[in-house]
Amino acid sequence: MIHLFSNKRRVGEFKNFEELVEFFNHIENSKTIDYNNYYDQEKWNFLFYPHKRRSSLNDHTKNPLTEIEEEAYENEFDMIEVYIGDPQTPEQFIITSELDLQEFMRNWCFNYGYAHGYRVFELIDGHADSDDTRSQFPLNNFYGAFKKDKNLIIA
Repeated sequence: MIHLFSNKRRVGEFKNFEELVEFFNHIENSKTIDYNNYYDQEKWNFLFYPHKRRSSLNDHTKNPLTEIEEEAYENEFDMIEVYIGDPQTPEQFIITSELDLQEFMRNWCFNYGYAHGYRVFELIDGHADSDDTRSQFPLNNFYGAFKKDKNLIIA
């Protein structure tokens, strides 16, 4: 069970990190976008692209594919795209057997919470794990530590 607090007030309770990712994505998608200053605005999102959905998008887009998108498309892999503040530089990862997607979502949620003034508590066997220790990681280097050869590898 995951508990979310803001300003010492309970915001919500979530069964898993997938639900918390959806909650945070909803917050981000509800924000008003200033298209005149789009690239100056902070952007956070955790997007999952199943291969079939990505394939249909590729068939209709005129934009060139990134190296990661092309590899995922050619090998029929699912992928994720993660924004951690900068709207111009999303991180893309192919979902492979080495990927611990749950742990990756967990880390993204703790970092989102820290960056936006939330406190995230995960109850594990009756003990709370909070974002206190995770807040020591610099956000812009956090995901780079998990990348190896364009795939996410959890150490």
